[in-house]
Amino acid sequence: MRSFRNQLAFQLADWRPLIIFWAILLAVNVVQVLDLLYWSSKTGSTIYSVFSPNYGAASVFILVCGILSATTTFPLLMSLGYTRKQFYLTTIVSAPIFCAVMAIIQCIIVYLGRGLMSALGYHLETPLWSVATIGYLQLVIYCMIFYLSFLIGSVFYLYGTLPGILLIAAYFALLNYTPVPVENKFDFMDYFSTSLDYNNHIYIHYTWIISAIVAVAGWLLYRRAAVRTY
Repeated sequence: MRSFRNQLAFQLADWRPLIIFWAILLAVNVVQVLDLLYWSSKTGSTIYSVFSPNYGAASVFILVCGILSATTTFPLLMSLGYTRKQFYLTTIVSAPIFCAVMAIIQCIIVYLGRGLMSALGYHLETPLWSVATIGYLQLVIYCMIFYLSFLIGSVFYLYGTLPGILLIAAYFALLNYTPVPVENKFDFMDYFSTSLDYNNHIYIHYTWIISAIVAVAGWLLYRRAAVRTY
């Protein structure tokens, strides 16, 4: 257990990319607030254009981290004496911790930012969901993004470009799939907001199932993966 904790701590040791990412994003948020206060008549900015883009930026950052974990961290840790099982277990466990930190930071920024905007006289037409709801929603989606992007990176690393492209195409097909009747059909990515609107969180939990399936698929790939160096 101590060995596992040490390996997990090693995986989570370098927080510099995270700090740099949020420092840049906070700077962008400051510019967005200034734009809303002083130049909105020219740029057309609204309160909804402030802080909201953070979600997309955070998702892209997590996607990149997932791909790099599969293509760069794997050969690095193998060269340091990790086994495939150790690498995969620490990656699977460290991902939710990393995603939880991302979700917490975003919640802090959004709620403090909305409080600041309210003090300045800018109010949302609809109230924000609770901190717990938004935080959990982000955690679930961020974890799914990480595991899916990790699988993409795994396929590119182990099998080459064409299988990786085919997997990306399969992802796009999944995003357009809906398990509900045709007369009630709505987009896959709308499941989460719909489940919140109707206080039915079953759709959100689908992402845990997806993440679990992807995690198992990733282990099947990596348990006999050859280590390549560049």
